[in-house]
Amino acid sequence: MSGRSKRHRLEARSWPSLPPRHKEVHGLRIIGGQFKGRRLIYNGFVTVRPMREIVREALFAHLGDRVEGKMVFDLFAGTGALGLESLSRGALRATFVERHYPTLETIRHNIASLGLEGRCELVFGDCFVWAKRLPAPTQSTPWLVFVCPPYAYFHSQSQAMTELLGHMLGRAPTGSIVVTEADDHFRGEGLPEFVRWHRRDYGQTVLWIATKGEE
Repeated sequence: MSGRSKRHRLEARSWPSLPPRHKEVHGLRIIGGQFKGRRLIYNGFVTVRPMREIVREALFAHLGDRVEGKMVFDLFAGTGALGLESLSRGALRATFVERHYPTLETIRHNIASLGLEGRCELVFGDCFVWAKRLPAPTQSTPWLVFVCPPYAYFHSQSQAMTELLGHMLGRAPTGSIVVTEADDHFRGEGLPEFVRWHRRDYGQTVLWIATKGEE
């Protein structure tokens, strides 16, 4: 086959395209703690939905000093803003799980910009699969778990979401906190029933928060 024919076949091949981007991309920043005011990169992909700053600020005001000393898991991590905000406020370490590689690279850049490589772990993979393989902890340090998937998952993958939250709560040490973000169409159906969930509404955004061992 001639070189020209080979080039033609390569040009004709359909390569996967990147997700579309939002027309306007607003900057993200760390709201409080050691890195307060530091800017984070957001690639603008429509498949990434950073928690609104006003909601993130309210969430961490609610959590207060309970962030300090926690092991953080940021699932469906996106920009990594939740895990990085936690580290800024005194969390020990953070694990970020993200299956979209360009987005994972954005998280890597944000971690490096804050000099936090030594306190972070990046996992390239599916959160549902990763959670099933997560071993029981060898230490009793409580966790702070953020589960912020595409809102549609609570309806189209409801069983998988129930299992994911159940896996994380089941393995987490006593005193761990799990936060999941949904929209106001989700009424809490399928949330694990062996813990007490608290609902906090912020317009169309709803946070469900549970503390393992809470009476």
